[in-house]
Amino acid sequence: MQASSQDLVMQFTEDAFAKEDRICQRSKCKVLIQKGDPCHYVAVYNPAQPSKFVCVECYRWYKNKPATTARAHPQGISVFPPLPSDLN
Repeated sequence: MQASSQDLVMQFTEDAFAKEDRICQRSKCKVLIQKGDPCHYVAVYNPAQPSKFVCVECYRWYKNKPATTARAHPQGISVFPPLPSDLN
């Protein structure tokens, strides 16, 4: 069974860190993302729905969600950059 909507996870350099305190916009989370903390952008596949800024844990959740899709990069480079904590 296919999900009714899909999420496209993307990270943009300017969105890598919160420029101000903000609340994670994943409805099941709502944790405070403090200024300077990692903050990731999740664009919803349906253009009628708003995109979201989410915390690291929610970014991981979206990244591993079966309904999440990403466009393949022509050189085979991962479109999901590793999180700093994943490098340790």
